This record gives sequence, C-alpha cells and structure tokens, in this order.
Amino acid sequence: MPTHSSALEFDDFSFWDNDIGFTNISEESVTTLLYYLLEHYGVDDMMMSGPYLALFCKIVPDSEARPTTIAGCIAIWLSEDEELPYEIGLEDLADADELEVSGEILKDLKPYFLPDKATLLAISIYFPFAAYVTFLNTGLIVELPQQSTDDYRDALEKLPGGIVNSGITLGYHNGPLSSTKTLKTMVPNIRISVSGNDSVQA
Repeated sequence: MPTHSSALEFDDFSFWDNDIGFTNISEESVTTLLYYLLEHYGVDDMMMSGPYLALFCKIVPDSEARPTTIAGCIAIWLSEDEELPYEIGLEDLADADELEVSGEILKDLKPYFLPDKATLLAISIYFPFAAYVTFLNTGLIVELPQQSTDDYRDALEKLPGGIVNSGITLGYHNGPLSSTKTLKTMVPNIRISVSGNDSVQA
C-alpha cells in the first residue's frame, strides 16, 4: 500500500536505492505505478530521468492535491501539450563501452555529493577534446565543443556510455552548459575546464 503526504511512496518499489542511487523499477512496478497515478491523479504517461519523474495529464491536479515526490523522485506535473523542462534530459547518453577509472576516483563519485576538483581533473584526462567536465546532481556531463548535429551523433557512438562500477551517470552536451542559465539554478554542481584553469561551483 502506498503512503502519501507530500511524498507518495510504495512499499514494494522505489526509483531510489540507498546503495546505488537512482535506478529503474520492474515493468510490473511501472504498470502498478502508472495505473495508480491514472486512477488517483489522471496521469496518462510518465517519464523517469532521475531525480525527476515527469507526469503528463489532461488536467494537472491542483498543487494542494498532488504529491511533490513519487517513489523517490521529484514529481514534475505537466499538461499533455507541455514540453519537458530543460533540466530533464539535459545531457545525452553515449553508446561505447563503459570507462574504467581508478578506485580512488570511484570512491569520490556519488550521486548528490560533490567530488573534489582533483577528481574531476583526473577524469578530464579521459576527455582531452572536451571544453568542460561538470558534476551535476547525479552524475557527470562532458561538455563537448559545439558541433553539427551529425558530428555530435557520430561522436556519441564512440564515447563511453558510463563508468564501470559507479553509481553515477555519464552524459554529454553539445556545446558548453554555460551558454544557458540552467546550470546556475541546479545544485549540487561543480564545473572545471579541461585545462584545469578555472572552476565554478553553485
């Protein structure tokens, strides 16, 4: 049975795991969750991108009548014709084998915990072509130089799709995040240039 105040939690599943951070739930649990949200809140579709759970409704429930977190995720309530906020899906995923890093680096990589600047500098060695490496919320975003869409897609096919034995995400962005105002509004984050000459922390 779910429990609900401003947080809606379920006994049998959660997107949050205390050991590894945000994770997927089974297809059966997804079906259970979606049916519950449809029945009680009119949710027609949902998309999880930790730490967010985007919920699409014909009529968005009043703020007083809807939970702010669901199954460990921050609930983002949207009407069917609204687009996803920029914060969701900020980075793109790559397709190549996962990157292996040292144990010292792994120990410093945890969702929602800012790594040392030295850790990011050590990781940046693997991406000498990048402009910046950023730790944001639950993982790393490698900011590539701005390039054409085709070249960017080609690059994603060859870049590491994750970090072996880590609980964080690894994503990529076409062009610097500093070209948007989004980065300054999202915490925790720390950002370094690949040359190591500057860092920005919000």
